[in-house]
Amino acid sequence: MTTTLTPEQRGAALLAEVQRRTGISTQDEASHVLDAVVDALGELLTTDEARAVAPHLGPRLSRLLEAGAGRHSASSDVAALVDGVAWRENVAEGVALEHATAVCDAIMQALPAEVRTKLERDLPKEVIAFLERGRADGIVHRREPPKPEVLTHSLAQGRPGGAHPVSESKPVTAHSGSVALTDNPHADRKISSAGTEEPPPLEVEKCSNPSARSRGPTGSPTTSRP
Repeated sequence: MTTTLTPEQRGAALLAEVQRRTGISTQDEASHVLDAVVDALGELLTTDEARAVAPHLGPRLSRLLEAGAGRHSASSDVAALVDGVAWRENVAEGVALEHATAVCDAIMQALPAEVRTKLERDLPKEVIAFLERGRADGIVHRREPPKPEVLTHSLAQGRPGGAHPVSESKPVTAHSGSVALTDNPHADRKISSAGTEEPPPLEVEKCSNPSARSRGPTGSPTTSRP
């Protein structure tokens, strides 16, 4: 006797399978991943394809899938699916690819044979290959993050385009405005550099009478006052 699952039970079974495949520890996190992938997957399907899949996902996921199908366009592909998952989860593309692979594989395993046959007939080969085999070899081209710029110059070489690399610079040991930086530091104080003539020598009046000088009582020479 075959047991028929209710829509709620289908949703719970799918969630448990996704949690098992991804290794996510909590149901809340696994539910977030499942919602992100189903919403992005809807954009990969036409409305007719989404309606064939939706009843096997549970009520909430069915609504997400059909809402995504309303945004379907001719440019939708597997790479767009992975990008959409990365954006919804706010994760790197590598993580998004793993989640999309696990969820899509779990969904395909939950579908009846007639629904899988319809998808195989309607979907592009690369899309159905991704959904059925759960791998993206040769299908998804992951974008490599931009490589950081590698600096090829050093302080000794200077900044590119600079005229004064450190290796050619002379050390400056005095502060700005120091007399040590001036060839003639005291030019403003030197008489010879001030641009004026030297003053004439002082004239000393000569005494024409040698006897005017007499000796004092102690015999020391003294100069008489007028």
